[in-house]
Parts: sequence; structure tokens; C-alpha cells
Amino acid sequence: MASESLSAVVLDVLKQNRKVGKSVVDAYRTGGTRLIEKNLSSRLGTRGKKVTGLLVKGIGKASDGAERALDTVCDQATKAVESVAAKVNGVENQYAAKYFDLVGKITLPSAKIARNLSTKIAAGTAKVYKSPAKTVAHKSTRKAVKRSRAA
Repeated sequence: MASESLSAVVLDVLKQNRKVGKSVVDAYRTGGTRLIEKNLSSRLGTRGKKVTGLLVKGIGKASDGAERALDTVCDQATKAVESVAAKVNGVENQYAAKYFDLVGKITLPSAKIARNLSTKIAAGTAKVYKSPAKTVAHKSTRKAVKRSRAA
């Protein structure tokens, strides 16, 4: 990676952010489905199965819509970055070309930091959301007791 372009780094950031978004949507789909199936179907009997089915179907539709929106936004952002990069590369004015080159060199280090961060976040979310669900012990709650003041 002797000389990376700013557009290549930005495209990598977009790719990693898409992975993070997909992991979050998958977690919503899986977690919501588990929560509903675990809590409702056992409490409501046969009616619970019908309600559970409807709610799980709703979670699936919402997740599918979120994934489509994520894909659309990421695709449009990718096309925009590629379009801007092509226009910058096609500039024939030598002064403007030098200016764009300078701006690219100045912003490249921070773009690389953003890429490294987004790569770590993508790896972390993939690891967290792919791991099996852990049960958490609930603390017993104490009822609030109103104490009277001694006069």
C-alpha cells in the first residue's frame, strides 16, 4: 500500500460500515425473534403462537426494509465517491489537479484512521452478534417502602 488514494480508503470505510449495519440488523432480527418466542408463546398458550407469528413476521419485514435501505444508501454513497474520484482524476487544469492532490494527501491520514476504526468495529460487531446468546441472571428487586420520619 505505497500510495493509496483517498477514494479507495473511503470506499473501504463504506464497505466496513455496511458490514456493521448488517450485523446490527441481524442482531435485531435474531434478538427480537428470540425475545418474542421465549416470552409470549409460553404465556399465552395457543393464542400466543398466533401473536408470536405475527410479531416475528413484523420483525422480519422491518429487518428486510432496514437491510434494503442500508444497501441503497451504501450503494449510492459508493457511486458518489466513485463519481467524484473520476471527476477529480479527469481535471485538466494543472493548478486544480495539484490542489486536489494536496487535499487528498492532507485528508488521507484521517481517512485511514477512520478505516482502521470502522474495520475494528465491523470485526467486533460480527464477533458479538454471532456469539450465542448468554442468559443474564436478574437481580431481585426490592419494593420501595415509605419510611416515616421521627418527629
